This record gives sequence, structure tokens and C-alpha cells, in this order.
Amino acid sequence: MSEDHDRRLEELMATVPCKRGYACIQSDLQDMGSVEIAAQGEVLFCREEHARNGQYWLRFGDVGVCTCPIRQYIAKHLGK
Repeated sequence: MSEDHDRRLEELMATVPCKRGYACIQSDLQDMGSVEIAAQGEVLFCREEHARNGQYWLRFGDVGVCTCPIRQYIAKHLGK
């Protein structure tokens, strides 16, 4: 990951609260929930069951939308 991405993720961690302790970043992007990326990364459909209890999960029909700014940045800029 580039220094720019590292710096931006650090900025997001400083401003975005996370009940999971930033597990996605702390695990070197290995512990991330599965999402379906739509609208050039502006919309993330969450496919992980455990995410339904998360603070950034919103019901959308029978699926959920992930609104976590960190997860959106990772999907949009790092393609994960």
C-alpha cells in the first residue's frame, strides 16, 4: 500500500469511530467483510452476516448497505 493510502487511512481512523477496533486495517486488510461494490464505490452492499450488528450497516431490502467511510475508501481506492 502506498504512503498516500496509509496516511489517508490513518486520518480516517482518527475521525471515524469503529466498534470493531479497525479490524480491517489492523489485519493488513485481511479481516474485511465481503461487499459488492456499486456506483464506483459509492455504494457497498454488505454480504457478511456479522455486519448486521455494526454501526455502519443499513438495511436495504434483504441485504445491507455498508456506510463505513473506511470500508468505502478501501473499496474505492484499493479495490478490496
